[in-house]
Amino acid sequence: MEQAALERKAVSVREAMRITGLGRNSFYSLLQSGKIRGCRVGVKWIVSLKAIDEFLQGERCQQ
Repeated sequence: MEQAALERKAVSVREAMRITGLGRNSFYSLLQSGKIRGCRVGVKWIVSLKAIDEFLQGERCQQ
């Protein structure tokens, strides 16, 4: 298999919190408000790396 096929495209909330530097309550609040896009799978949320990049670049932030 190619390495690109194994590259992760989404992470858990815990990993997304580490990447963004946000706390748990702040991160879940942003998910629920739609400011960070994520998908709920059962009881867990997953967040795409693209959604994290968009948030960090300010595309999903209110100014």
